[in-house]
Order: sequence, then structure tokens, then C-alpha cells
Amino acid sequence: MTLTTIFSIGLRLIAFAVTGLLMQDGVWIAAAAAIPARLLAIYFASKIFRAISREMVMRGVAMLLLASGASLIARGLG
Repeated sequence: MTLTTIFSIGLRLIAFAVTGLLMQDGVWIAAAAAIPARLLAIYFASKIFRAISREMVMRGVAMLLLASGASLIARGLG
């Protein structure tokens, strides 16, 4: 982890603790229940990262930008 990430997470934890959000019912249970989902997401993301090429990523980003731009134009005209 980079220093900025650690700093950002630390500030959020301090803010949540000061405001009492960390002591609400179910917060720690929900965080613990989400751990398996996070681990599965990391596993599948690493598999996908190894399987796709840079060109495929660039093509996907270009398609998303094209779709987003077309949506904005359609919304602006109608």
C-alpha cells in the first residue's frame, strides 16, 4: 500500500470513530461478512488481469467512452 492510501484509510477510520459510526449495531459483523466476497473479487480480478492484453483493455475503454459520449449527446438532444 502506498503512503497516501494508508493516510486516507487512517483518516476515515479516525473520522468514523469520532462520529460513532464504528460502534453502530452490525458494522463489524457486516465488515467480517464481506471479507470472503473481497477475497473472491481479488482472486477473479487477478485472473482476468493476467488473461487480457493491453490492446483488449484499450479497446474496452474506447468502447465505454464511445457509449458514454453517445449517451450524453442523445440526452442533450432529447
